[in-house]
Amino acid sequence: MVELTSKNRCTRNSITQNTASIESRADEPSIRPLAVDPNQAATLLSSTYSSLEKDRATGHMGVPYVKAGRRVIYRLADLDKWLTANRIVPSSKGVNHE
Repeated sequence: MVELTSKNRCTRNSITQNTASIESRADEPSIRPLAVDPNQAATLLSSTYSSLEKDRATGHMGVPYVKAGRRVIYRLADLDKWLTANRIVPSSKGVNHE
């Protein structure tokens, strides 16, 4: 049998408190991230990682990104603005209405 020392009690209390904290947050609405990694951004844009990598090098699509040290992240707000700015609504000029 393990004898509980003050150090063991502190660890046990800490684990109990952390578990209770996680459980209480489980009922809260999920927190939406501010940014995603290139793989997640590619999925959101129905694109590929390599296409976004090429865009970062050449700017052929102009998708905004952030360098966080060596990491690349895409802000969800920027992706939303980019999608809105690149939205194309077809005109009805070429349609025959007979």
